[in-house]
Amino acid sequence: MFLRTLSHPILSLSTPYSKLIKTLVFVFLLLGHFTSSFALTIHIYGEKNGKGLEKDISILKPAITKAGHDVADFSPSYVQSKTADINIFLESLNLDQMKTATHNWFIPNPEWYLQDLALLDNIDLILCRTKEVERIFKDLGKKTYFLGFTSEDCLLDIQKTTSPFFI
Repeated sequence: MFLRTLSHPILSLSTPYSKLIKTLVFVFLLLGHFTSSFALTIHIYGEKNGKGLEKDISILKPAITKAGHDVADFSPSYVQSKTADINIFLESLNLDQMKTATHNWFIPNPEWYLQDLALLDNIDLILCRTKEVERIFKDLGKKTYFLGFTSEDCLLDIQKTTSPFFI
């Protein structure tokens, strides 16, 4: 894989988000938009629902920012006129917002995708968290990239003490 032959500080990071950052850099390279001196403007659209989608935003936004790009996040129904190089939609698509970016990417949760399949014609790339999602969208004739999963590290740094007595 040619990603290993590239020389960029982002590729040498060692953080809980390293795989995600490296994957996004690779995707930027695939689309021919990444250089070390070129910052993309990226808008992330996802519901801040206090659950999974909000967690997705809290992982994606700093990871993309660490890659040197300008990132803003919005509710999918938010109406704004600022343009972006890439819109990333989480779970829900907004046709009006798709018109504001050069590229539109989608990270679906297919079990929650209830919108018209014709909206997918406006998506340039579907980033898939699982091989099953990749299969579903490839079968629909869509361009996909296997992104995989990542999550926040929930390990509590607490040392457990054990009692010498068993109950």
